[in-house]
Amino acid sequence: MEKYKLKIGICDDNSYVCSEIEKSVLQYAGEKGHSIEVDIMQSGAELCELLDHTANGPQLLFLDIELGDTTGIEVGNRIRKQMRNHMMQIVYISYRRDYAEKLFKIRPFDFLVKPVSKDAVYEVLDTYLEIFPLEKVYFSYMVDRYISYMACDEIVYFECHAKKIYMVTMSKTICFYGKMKEVLDQLDPANFWQVHYSYIINRHYVREFRRNEFEMENGAVIGVSKKYKQEILQKLLEIKGQ
Repeated sequence: MEKYKLKIGICDDNSYVCSEIEKSVLQYAGEKGHSIEVDIMQSGAELCELLDHTANGPQLLFLDIELGDTTGIEVGNRIRKQMRNHMMQIVYISYRRDYAEKLFKIRPFDFLVKPVSKDAVYEVLDTYLEIFPLEKVYFSYMVDRYISYMACDEIVYFECHAKKIYMVTMSKTICFYGKMKEVLDQLDPANFWQVHYSYIINRHYVREFRRNEFEMENGAVIGVSKKYKQEILQKLLEIKGQ
């Protein structure tokens, strides 16, 4: 079964704390054989700027409570209430232990007391990956500034018209604004193929390939443009030879 990259964010106004947690995360990734990408932010404003302008934010966030320009509690409320992002798992970090009541409504994944040890980080990652295994991956997208998620294995294809992206599943179509490159950046190229400037298909939903077009399981017929045809033929040959 294929594994996917886990995106982790670390937000603390102390650069030493950030680097120590990052070091533990990357050591964990190396020991366990996981692909993990780490983004470091040193202020609440920097974190909020990232979250406001991308749907592809961290899946797991280590968040300091006592940030210089704001508090982790305010940022957590923004993530949950304003952005309606309930999939991002927040691990709060602090020198103080008396925040339990204030954090309750944010539903944190965990709470770590500083200094954060490597063992504590490892335990968080073990628990996270037990609940959210990397074999299951979600595509994140933004509608009206709210982040939503769709399991990649439920997506049949993406279609682009102007600046609008249509994400098609077997039961519904969801529209959001974006670019095909941004869509591709989130997808596993082994499973999602760009066959045309305006189309990206999930190969697992292909019913039949006929010369210059794919028929999908939902009945849609999607043409392969000249630009992508050679690459697609090569992919089909590789699958046939497996």
